[in-house]
Amino acid sequence: MKKVLLFLCLLFSLGLSAMAETYVVERGDNLDSIAQKFGITRAQIIELNPDAGQFIYVGMELTLPEGATLNSSANTSATNATSNQAVQAYQNQNVQYSETADDSSDKKWGAFLQMGLGFIKNESESDHTIHTNSSLDVTSLAITINGFYNFYQGAKVFLGVGYRNTRSYAWASQIGSWSDVEQNDHFLTVPLGLGYSFGSFSKVGITPIANFDFNIGLKSKLKSSTMGESVETPKLKAPKTCVDFQLGAHIHLWDFGIFAGYHFPVNKHQKAYFGEDGYFEVGISGWVNL
Repeated sequence: MKKVLLFLCLLFSLGLSAMAETYVVERGDNLDSIAQKFGITRAQIIELNPDAGQFIYVGMELTLPEGATLNSSANTSATNATSNQAVQAYQNQNVQYSETADDSSDKKWGAFLQMGLGFIKNESESDHTIHTNSSLDVTSLAITINGFYNFYQGAKVFLGVGYRNTRSYAWASQIGSWSDVEQNDHFLTVPLGLGYSFGSFSKVGITPIANFDFNIGLKSKLKSSTMGESVETPKLKAPKTCVDFQLGAHIHLWDFGIFAGYHFPVNKHQKAYFGEDGYFEVGISGWVNL
């Protein structure tokens, strides 16, 4: 009787082996994807492979139930899903890179409004022999709109246009009398230069800039008075074109910024109207929405 039972068990095992299918786990597989490939359930796989309920690994051989055949449409769907995931990951990576690049080098084109005040060297002298004193105070105010083109990473070329005014105020005093003279010179100013942004030009960063300023004379006005009484003054010609070279830097704080620079005279007209030794300028700037 025992021999008969043993024989029957052997036949049953052989029958199960004959009916069962096998599958070797590949990279990227999990129980759900395998079940989908063969049109079976996750529970059926675990029933025949108890260890698979804990984990599976590449190269592991799984026993599948009778009639489990590879579902070509499911396999194609899985392949397509994997391909779509890869494409999506690539696109996400490109978007992330694009955003990062845009944050450091900013958009290709842009513009900002700038207002600066220049402090030109004061000149003064005194002659105690005849008890006279005199001085010359000069200031420069400029308002410009500056466009830029970002041609390589943080490297930018700048071109602007605006208005610049210099105010020269001179006074002289002598015992018993005094007089003063005020001259206003008006210019169309055109800055042209290069810069490189470290950080973000529209968020937080710094941009050193080197540029030429072309100050095209428009008109000059002269006012004079002695002891408070206006004095007739001659009509002045428009100033000549003045050219200077500026080295400076912008510090960007989101939509606003501050800048500082030093103007070096290039031609003789610049020296005549803005001083022999150049001058220091500071100011503020803000983005212009285009």
